[in-house]
Amino acid sequence: MKYLVILKRFEIWLLLAVVGFVFYSAFRPETNSEEEGVPVEGKIAVIEGALKKETPEEESENEMPEAEQVTPNFRIESVRVDAGSDAGRIIEVTLLARSDSGVEVVLDETSLRAETETGAVVPHFFSPFQSNQVVDPEEPSLVTVRFWLEQPAEKIHLFFEEEQAEADLAAKEIGS
Repeated sequence: MKYLVILKRFEIWLLLAVVGFVFYSAFRPETNSEEEGVPVEGKIAVIEGALKKETPEEESENEMPEAEQVTPNFRIESVRVDAGSDAGRIIEVTLLARSDSGVEVVLDETSLRAETETGAVVPHFFSPFQSNQVVDPEEPSLVTVRFWLEQPAEKIHLFFEEEQAEADLAAKEIGS
């Protein structure tokens, strides 16, 4: 019985107690906080009126006009223009966008185009440590995109999935 000598060590008993507590914690049933000691058997949340059928009169009263139900998939939230240098300006545009294609869309030169009023293409500003902005197809995404504008302009036009938005650059300059 020389192998039972290990049971005389304090560390072994401490280890067994910790392992036992972990198993007890992992496999004990959850208890209801309102009634201590009573196991939880799953609660069902009931939302009043969720399954209520509306009559045709109620449906017509609750309908919103067509113009209010349509939400745009592409909208400009804010525009920030950094005056930068004589060589050009950085334009930072914050967009609220949603993809119609059903898949995530990475905002790059192929999916988001920018043009000045004269039709000149405005390239994206490359930042090596900034991750690509992605537009979610299920819900609107708030994304920030940067452009490099070499010539001064009053407005730029943004094109995303056959939709167009106009960003007004006048009086939006920050810094010098």
